[in-house]
Amino acid sequence: MSHKNGMGENQIKQMISSRRAITKVLSDGTPHQFNEITIESKLSAPTTSKRLKEFIKMGLITKEIDTKSGKYPYPVFYTATEELVEAGTNRRIVDDLSGAIDKYVARDKNPFALLVSINGISEITLENILLSLKKNKNLTKSELFFYWDMWVLEPYRELTLKLVEESMKVIDDIDIEKCQKISYEAMQNAISKMLKRSAE
Repeated sequence: MSHKNGMGENQIKQMISSRRAITKVLSDGTPHQFNEITIESKLSAPTTSKRLKEFIKMGLITKEIDTKSGKYPYPVFYTATEELVEAGTNRRIVDDLSGAIDKYVARDKNPFALLVSINGISEITLENILLSLKKNKNLTKSELFFYWDMWVLEPYRELTLKLVEESMKVIDDIDIEKCQKISYEAMQNAISKMLKRSAE
């Protein structure tokens, strides 16, 4: 399957996987050298280099050359910005929820309830994008897409796919009409509260 940007499905998966790997290594907020990042992320040097350049361009990583250590060649350190550290924290939340979806669906037979939690994660990740926009109001459309794809679309796609896959296993036990009713009522209550606050 090909996509508009010319990337195939496997290429997209590899891109997503390498972004996650880099984020995981750097999200502790401490400086890391290139070789360390390559080893811990288990990525090739060219892929690591490509992702680091991508993250630096987006303002998610800072690059510092240490000219005072007395070492030569000068050590180069890469450090995650606050936004990427937060993204790493959110990634762990996504991983935790993804690992628990099978148990929740098998027990409660209500995938709609889990969808509320998934949407909640999307709200958190949207906050990351808005904070980045506050710092950089001149993001191009492609740069904005980078944030949206990495922080909103990718986790949402992963979690909803897992939700559907697990729902398929117990589909005969799911009372869809009942689940929809519960979900609809919860949504209506949330909308009512929001409208009430906006009117105050």
